[in-house]
Amino acid sequence: MRVVVFATNSARRPSAIPSLPGVQVTYLASAGKPVRTAPYRALPRPGAVIGDQVATDGLLARRLGYTFLRWNPRLAGVPLRPRLMGLLGRVAQPLFRTRKGPAREPRS
Repeated sequence: MRVVVFATNSARRPSAIPSLPGVQVTYLASAGKPVRTAPYRALPRPGAVIGDQVATDGLLARRLGYTFLRWNPRLAGVPLRPRLMGLLGRVAQPLFRTRKGPAREPRS
């Protein structure tokens, strides 16, 4: 692992960003996921996006060609907007289960 980027669509910022020897750690507030991809274009490949929202994090991973790992904690008192995004993600989840395999030679 060479780079870790914490990205959120909210405007909140952490009081401190952790440091790891030999790893670049950054934090991106108001990320505009999944529409804005420019902040991630220079990141090394292969890559992975870990997130709780299929509709934002999953789509961002797909647009970047990264693996998506869904983190789905059971939380009480989740605000309405994240709950609605979670429901939208459940509906869209089958779209993210398609696998792109290697190109195959046509059979004769």
